[in-house]
Amino acid sequence: MNCLVVHWDGKQLPDLIGKEKVNCLPVIVSYEGSTQLLEIPKLEHGTGRDQAKAIFQGACVLLEQHMERNLLYLPCRRHIVELILKTAFKVKLRLPTFGLDVPIFKKFQEKWPKIDSSKYELGIADT
Repeated sequence: MNCLVVHWDGKQLPDLIGKEKVNCLPVIVSYEGSTQLLEIPKLEHGTGRDQAKAIFQGACVLLEQHMERNLLYLPCRRHIVELILKTAFKVKLRLPTFGLDVPIFKKFQEKWPKIDSSKYELGIADT
């Protein structure tokens, strides 16, 4: 096995015991055209800190020990962009960066039905 990729992403999934949903962190490994589910640990909270603990004290460490090799940790670009946006909101806009009461998102949600989605330009094209 030359290369493998470990994927994880926090999800709320139905509890096997009760009817409520619980925070879980499915951990999957892909290699040589195959995919294998390693574990789905329950998390006390769905925070980044709890997710990191499950990964760096659980699945990835056990995988490194089993393979007797170090892993190269590469964060998903989506999560990197989230950190950049969070900082921009905090520093430049002085707006909350989490929760359900982010004013700019509430305003966007209210305006969404009136937006003609066939007429838009990508912000990246701005000069």
